[in-house]
Formats: sequence, C-alpha cells, structure tokens
Amino acid sequence: MQLTTFPLFPNLPTELRDKIWLHTIDQRSHVLPRPPITELAVCHEARKALLTVYRPCFRPVPRSRKDDIEFSVGTGLGSRWVEIQGMGKRSPRSPYANYDTDVLHLCWAIWYGIKQGEPLHKFLFPEAIENIHHVLISLHAWAPRRRGPIRLAGAPPPPPKPDPRLVLTCFGALKTLSLATGPTLRLRIAPLDDLLMHNQREARMGREPEDGVLKRDKAALRSRFAEGKILIPAQPANFANPYFKFEHAKQWIDRLAEELPGWGAPVVQYATIIPDPQG
Repeated sequence: MQLTTFPLFPNLPTELRDKIWLHTIDQRSHVLPRPPITELAVCHEARKALLTVYRPCFRPVPRSRKDDIEFSVGTGLGSRWVEIQGMGKRSPRSPYANYDTDVLHLCWAIWYGIKQGEPLHKFLFPEAIENIHHVLISLHAWAPRRRGPIRLAGAPPPPPKPDPRLVLTCFGALKTLSLATGPTLRLRIAPLDDLLMHNQREARMGREPEDGVLKRDKAALRSRFAEGKILIPAQPANFANPYFKFEHAKQWIDRLAEELPGWGAPVVQYATIIPDPQG
C-alpha cells in the first residue's frame, strides 16, 4: 500500500525535518526570474529551512504588468500556424534564487539599464552579485545587428559607447555564461481559404483577418507555454545566425580575461530556453 500522508512528521527531530524540506528543492537550471517558489509558502518551518538555499536576488523595481510574450501567425499554401515567444508573465516573479543552479537572465530591463549606465546593484542584491554561478544573455543582446544614424562623409565618428557586456566582471563567482535564444512554441491551425488568403495580403497595419478565430488557438497555445523556463545546453553547430559567431564570443571572453588577470573567466556555452515540462 502506498502512503500519501505522514502524520508523524511533526514528531521528527528538527534537524531531520529541515533535511526533508531541503530535499524538495528542484536542482534543475531554472531561468531567473522564475515564477513564485510555492515551497516557500508551505509553512513557516519550511520557509526558514529553504531560505538557507533560496537567497535574495532581485530588488523590487518598477516593472510593466504586461506579459512578456508575443504571438505571430504565418500562412502558407495549404498550411497555417500560430507561434508564441517570450519568457511568460513579468509579474509576479520570485525575488529569490538558488545561486548554485539557477541561471540569471540579464533580461531587457536589466540590459537596457546597464547600457544607460545604471549600476547592477540597482537591480540585484549584492549577495546575489557575489554568489550567482550562472548568467544568461540572449543572442540578440550579445551581438545585436549594427545600426546607427547615417554619417556624412568626412564627419567625425560618434564617441564609443560603453560595452554592456563588461557587466560580467561584476559577478564574483561566475562559472558559466550561456548565450541562448528565447523559447518558442508553435501550433498548426486550420488553413485559410483562398478568399481569406487574399484578404490577408490586403490587410493593413499588420492585423490578421478574422483575428477572433485565432483567439481560441492562442489561448490553447498559451496554456501549453509553461510559466517556468529551463536552460538546456546545446551545440553551437546546431545554430545558424548570420549576425552571430559563437567563437567570437569565446574569443571576447578570453581577451577580457587577459586584460583582467584577477577575473575568473566563465565557461561559454550555447544553450536553448524551453518551457518547464513540469509546469
């Protein structure tokens, strides 16, 4: 017979109960910021034990309540699909992190602030900056397409902007740097008939014809797009992007390590972000 309850748990020694609570910790590579950690809300005893591992990470900063997701719809000959991209809801998010296993995503809000000259401790607690082992930067942030204003012939070049990637040197225990693409999930839907295909080509302002028809499909896709995200290491050879060369990132890290002998350079890896299969 399989037991589903253990009423004698409160009678166990405190040290043993704490070890049992610590066994509830998920050791996978969760992408930060992660959804609220439900185990911290079980009871006061569980929270006290688990907060020895889950430590403060994010400072409370103003955030948009808009979901950090986007939909795109594609139509081809005899086929149609809708795709969801992004990291999920921006709020609420857990302010805590497991420094050993969780992966800090330098999301756009943090990355943009760094580019504007804001210090990292505006977003993260000093304890997190000193102890986080794993950092994630999206490929679009690491190697953006070079765009800028047109410069007239003979005009002096604009002053160089600080490289936001130097923020990596602020982390005191950094072990791995992951360069990743954002998570996506695609669902095939019923194709349009010839008339709707024509209307779609004539549609303006990027609006899809009969968007109400897509509402149900988008809701179904959103329900499958788990709120939590997991980082999975991958081979750079499996990724092709004309604006990014994986070896260039490794070379940049190596040069920085030579310039800063006291800095512990992280291992660079390519990775993918996927919705947490456990929700």
